[in-house]
Amino acid sequence: MSSVIHAQALHKTYAVGADEVSVLRGLSLEVPSGQSVAVLGASGSGKSTLLHMLGGLDQPDTGDVHWLGQPVAAMSARAVGLWRNANLGFVYQFHHLLPEFTALENVAMPLWVRGQTPAQAAPAATAALQAVGLGHRLQHRPAQLSGGERQRVAVARALVTQPRCVIADEPTGNLDRGLAAEVFQALLDLVQAQGAALVLATHDTELAARCSQQWRMAQGVLERCG
Repeated sequence: MSSVIHAQALHKTYAVGADEVSVLRGLSLEVPSGQSVAVLGASGSGKSTLLHMLGGLDQPDTGDVHWLGQPVAAMSARAVGLWRNANLGFVYQFHHLLPEFTALENVAMPLWVRGQTPAQAAPAATAALQAVGLGHRLQHRPAQLSGGERQRVAVARALVTQPRCVIADEPTGNLDRGLAAEVFQALLDLVQAQGAALVLATHDTELAARCSQQWRMAQGVLERCG
C-alpha cells in the first residue's frame, strides 16, 4: 500500500528561555493511502508539532517528510503551498470559520483559492455540507450555528477539495463527549467516502479506537498501541 505521507527520523528542539526542549526525538510515521491513523498523547506531548511537520507548516531540525514519495525539503515554498492546497485538508480544535461569511461561503473558500468563482464552487460546497448533515444551514453564519455545527462546517471545508489526506488536530476537543462522537463520525464517514487518509491527534482513546492504527506519543517518540 502506498503512503500519502511518510515521516522519517524527525527531530525538533525549541528554545525555552535559556533551555532547549526536545519535542520530537527521531520520530517516524507512515500514513498509508485510505487509512486512518490516530496519534494519542497528553497536551504538550508534541502531537501538534508532529502534525505541523506532516502538513508542511513547520520543518524538522533533522529528518525528512515525504509527500507521495517526494521530499518536502526539496520543494520550493510555492510548490509546498500548491501541493498542500491540492492534497491536504486541515481540521483544528477551533473551527477558524470567518464570521462574516455564511457556512456555504466558508466551505467554498478553498475552491476560491484554487481560482473557482463562487458559482463554480457552490455545488461542491453544498454537497460537502449536505454530507455532514448541514444542508439546511447553508446560509447561516457561524454565530447562528451551534458549536457542533460550526465544527461540522470546518470538516466540510477540509474535505471540499477531496484531498488525499486530512490532518485533524484535536478536532472535537471543544465539544462534549456526545457531540464529539457525532462530529468525529461525520469526519470519518466523509474521509472514508472519499478514500482519503486521516491523521488524527487526540487525547480521546474512544475516538482513536475507531481509526485503522493507533499510536501513542510520549517524550517525543511514538509507540504502536496494541
